[in-house]
Amino acid sequence: MKNAFIQPLNFYHMNQLLKPVLILLLFLNTMRLWAQDCQNDTIKPVCLPPANVTVNCQIFDPTLAAYGNALVSDNCCLDSTRQYLNQRGLTHLANYSDFDLNCNKGTILRVFKAYDCKGNISVCIQKVEVQYLQDYYVRFPNDMIITEFNGSGFYGTPEIFGKGCELIGTSYADEVFTNLPNGDIRLERTWAIINWCTYNPNQLVTVVPNPQPQVFEFNTQNLPGPVVSADGTLGIWAPTITKVHPYDQSPTNYASFYNSQANGYQYKQFI
Repeated sequence: MKNAFIQPLNFYHMNQLLKPVLILLLFLNTMRLWAQDCQNDTIKPVCLPPANVTVNCQIFDPTLAAYGNALVSDNCCLDSTRQYLNQRGLTHLANYSDFDLNCNKGTILRVFKAYDCKGNISVCIQKVEVQYLQDYYVRFPNDMIITEFNGSGFYGTPEIFGKGCELIGTSYADEVFTNLPNGDIRLERTWAIINWCTYNPNQLVTVVPNPQPQVFEFNTQNLPGPVVSADGTLGIWAPTITKVHPYDQSPTNYASFYNSQANGYQYKQFI
């Protein structure tokens, strides 16, 4: 009687037993060939840049991290001594030669370099274009009625709202009138407001009139400085609506003096 525990091996059983061994031998042979190839590796790593980006200056990320990172791979191994944004084998250099760092406008070239462990290098480039956006409102200083000029010469300044990418500059020039009929002295302070990022000295600025809706010069309704802002703006930065002169038939909406692309503003304050 045959031993019930001893069964002859058929080809199927042998194949199942040998399969892991064959897989291991194949893997070892592949690793050997891979090691030989990597010793003399001349194949450059793959470097795929992130897509080109266009943004406006108000949402520009100066770290550039928001605009992605290059994808890097290699047939052997990457250089572990180089890393950018947690990507091994990668370096990054930003070229700002066509970019205005003060106003955040222009084009930045992000130069990525991929390095493998054998010193092979690949380069890929992303272009980040930052478009300039100007959009600010102005509240001009109130007129003032005083009994004497103070030593500081400070009688308020223009206020700016919505300043983002703008590099605002303000200046003034004073003219004093002493021979007025009522014996008073008047200081007329002419304010100039410009954005240095867009100002063109060969172009005109917008002249904003000082509203004097009442005939009596010292009426308090003549004192508030106007707000120049976009039509439809609500709240404290809503554009002033008032008569410019007492004899005007209808009030003027000071949104008519607003221009997002204005070369600058000029306003005369009375003291």
